[in-house]
Amino acid sequence: LWVFRYPTGQGFLQSAAALRQELRAAIVSFDPSQTDSALQNIVLVGHSMGGLISKLQVTYSDELIWSRVANKPLDEIATTEPTRALLTEACYFDPTPHVTRVIFIATPHQGSLEASGLIGHTASMLVQPSAEQAAMQQQLIRDNPDTFSSAIERRFPTSIDMLKPRSPLLDVLRQMRLNPCVKLHNVIGVSHPLSFDGSPSDGIVSINSATHPDCLSVLAVNSKHAIVHRTLKASYEVLRILNQHCPTPNSSRVP
Repeated sequence: LWVFRYPTGQGFLQSAAALRQELRAAIVSFDPSQTDSALQNIVLVGHSMGGLISKLQVTYSDELIWSRVANKPLDEIATTEPTRALLTEACYFDPTPHVTRVIFIATPHQGSLEASGLIGHTASMLVQPSAEQAAMQQQLIRDNPDTFSSAIERRFPTSIDMLKPRSPLLDVLRQMRLNPCVKLHNVIGVSHPLSFDGSPSDGIVSINSATHPDCLSVLAVNSKHAIVHRTLKASYEVLRILNQHCPTPNSSRVP
C-alpha cells in the first residue's frame, strides 16, 4: 500500500501531475522490466479531491484543459522552458500506464456547493501561493497580455476554487475521455438527508455530485465526509473490490 499526499490548497491539476510523475518513477524504479503483476495492475483509491486526482490518472486531456486556460497554443506562450514544461505536464496527458481500477470515496465530481459559500470563499482566500508560483503566474500574465482566462489572471486556482460547481476546469474533467479498460467503483457518504441541491449528502458532497457513470459498484455509507473513508463499511468495500481485482489462492472471486 502506497500513500500519496498533496497540499489541499494546491490545484488538483498540479497535484495530479505530481502523482503522475511519482507513479512513473515508481514503475521505473521497482519494475524496470515491467514483469511485476501488481505494478502492472495498479488500483487507486481516492477520498474527496483525491478521487478527482485519481480520475486524472485514467483520462485523456486532449485540448480540453488548455483551451479553457489560454486562447493561444502553449508553444506560442512567452515563458521559460521550465515553466512551459510544468504547464505541459499539468495540461497535456494520457492515462497513466498500468492503472486498471479506481475507487472513488466521497468524490465531488460535480463540485461542492460548500466551495461557493462563505466558508469556501474564506478558506480559498487564506491559501497563499508559494513565491515561486506567484512569480510564475505574474510572468505569464505580464508577458502574454489578453491570453489567459480571468481565473488564471487573478492567480493560479486553488483546489477550493476548482471545486465550485461552475468551475470551468471541473466541467472539463467531466468531458474527458476515460481509458475504456479501467474499472470504476464508488463509495458515497449519506449522513445528511438533504443538501443544497436537494439530495442527501455527507455534509460536504451531495449524492448528485458524488455520482459517476459506468461504476461497477456503488455503496452508500451513513457517515460524514471527513471520516467516510475510515468507516468499517467503506474499508470492507475496498477490501471486497481488491479481492475481486486480485484474489488470493484461498479466496473466491466476488462477482
